[in-house]
Amino acid sequence: MDTEVFHTDGYVPIAPYLRGTADSFASSEYISGDLTLQRKLGDRGRVYLRGSSFGESRDNGTVLQRNRTTIRELDLGGDWKSDSIGQFSAIGYVGREVFNQSFSSVSANRDTETLTRLQRVPAQPLGMDIQWTRPLKARQTLVAGVAADEVRGESDELAISKNVATTAVDNGGRQHNVGIFGEDIIQLTSRWLLTPIARVDHWTNFDAFSSSQPVPPAIGATVFTLLPEREETFFSPRLGSLYRLTSTVSLTASAYRSFRAPTLNELYRSFQQGNNFTKANNQLVAERLTGAEGGVTATGFRQRLLVRGNFFWADITRPVENVTVLHSTAGCPANPNIVCLERENLGRAHAPGMEVETEARVNSALTLSGGFQYVDPKIVSFPNPPVVSLAGKEIPEVPRHVFTVQARYFKPHWILLGVQGRFVGVQYDNDQNTFLLRRFFVMDLMASHPLTPALDVFVAADNLLNQRYDIAQNPLNLAPPILARVGLRLNLGAR
Repeated sequence: MDTEVFHTDGYVPIAPYLRGTADSFASSEYISGDLTLQRKLGDRGRVYLRGSSFGESRDNGTVLQRNRTTIRELDLGGDWKSDSIGQFSAIGYVGREVFNQSFSSVSANRDTETLTRLQRVPAQPLGMDIQWTRPLKARQTLVAGVAADEVRGESDELAISKNVATTAVDNGGRQHNVGIFGEDIIQLTSRWLLTPIARVDHWTNFDAFSSSQPVPPAIGATVFTLLPEREETFFSPRLGSLYRLTSTVSLTASAYRSFRAPTLNELYRSFQQGNNFTKANNQLVAERLTGAEGGVTATGFRQRLLVRGNFFWADITRPVENVTVLHSTAGCPANPNIVCLERENLGRAHAPGMEVETEARVNSALTLSGGFQYVDPKIVSFPNPPVVSLAGKEIPEVPRHVFTVQARYFKPHWILLGVQGRFVGVQYDNDQNTFLLRRFFVMDLMASHPLTPALDVFVAADNLLNQRYDIAQNPLNLAPPILARVGLRLNLGAR
């Protein structure tokens, strides 16, 4: 069993020169825990039951903007292996999530704030995953499985104008996904490994609806619309290969296709962040990706140094993005101070790039590592844009450059010490590339010491250099300052 309690407050996210009397301190507190019960079935299997819970409450930097989240999940699973038919693993899960949030409109001088919307978003996920693995011969292993899940969710909203509730809006639906996959791990020669994978997914959206009624209710004024069922089937093949040039150098390559169905959140939940209002879109279709990558991995100094480099290319059709639309668009707020966006399927986007990683084991206790990623995320086409053409624009919130460094020092039964630094290059905060988020560098630190086999004491600091970097531009929203915490971590399953 693990539990954790966390609380922080004491900073204002809006830049100092923009603050008004509507702005206030932001705070966050959460509590989480999980409990696992397990029984071994001899030396060939086990069954387990796991429950987890998470609760969080936030004040978001103004008097009226707050949110609260509750997530609970129950898992039942097991593993079993047989010398003759292979190894099986299975897990089933059920959960409940509830999100509550209040939205407001802040005046241009940030001295007045008006409540605009109250929102409650309940969701119930349910699913299962079964996998089978069996070595056929010394140089071949088969893997197969099936995964299925269903999510039911709604967005219950109360629109407010001039401090008076005006309209109750309810949108929601159910989404079912089932996927079947197979994998063949083939050792063609002592140097060459080939891995073909095939997966078929079927996505269905049903029981979808939209309703609106005035407050107080009026006879004949309620509008209830059943939305049509929609479904898609997608085949996702992948072929991966590894070739060992020498005992220390290997080449890798892969080509693949995949898809992502729009979530219930994207289909039905509208929301406001700062002065940006984003509409849901129940007509979204699944994103599709075709990609390829190739790279080299090298080790040296008796496996104490590892260097990995990789080039990748991705072509995404129908990517889902938040697109700026005109205020005259149905469902947009009439307030001219609010920017209205709607989730849309773009035409096509490209994201070629490269990444390099390295790790060095200095001695038995100290490990140093680092990584660099470059990506060029461009929108290639978007037919009939509502405001301006997005072709040639960068995909929002995807930085071109990311660099990370880590140092880890571990002495068993004494101390674990970790330091991490992260540099993130410039990126854009909106689809039209008019809001620029500046580059930043942050450092985090964590240290823990075991008091008993089941109890650790820890201390951690996030944003150790106290960098107030941009996380939003409308209005300018700053990241939290240095955040230090100390506590105890209890694991009742330790021995």
